[in-house]
Amino acid sequence: MRNTERLGSTPKEQLLSVFDAVGEWIQEKNFAGCMFINASAEYSQADNPSHILCAEHKRLVREYIRDLAVKAEMNNPEELS
Repeated sequence: MRNTERLGSTPKEQLLSVFDAVGEWIQEKNFAGCMFINASAEYSQADNPSHILCAEHKRLVREYIRDLAVKAEMNNPEELS
């Protein structure tokens, strides 16, 4: 299955696929946490370049999820993201 097929054709299917993928990922035998969260914790000073990059990644992921939730006409897209 190609990645585009896995995502689904509607915003709701695409949103659900994000949560499915995360669910699969965190259940992997060798799961050691999110590399961005881990790096953010290790480089916790707000002005550290690694911390800044991790914060930007989190912002972009939340924005992507929020935008899908809006398109899927979900309640409270901001809270969901």
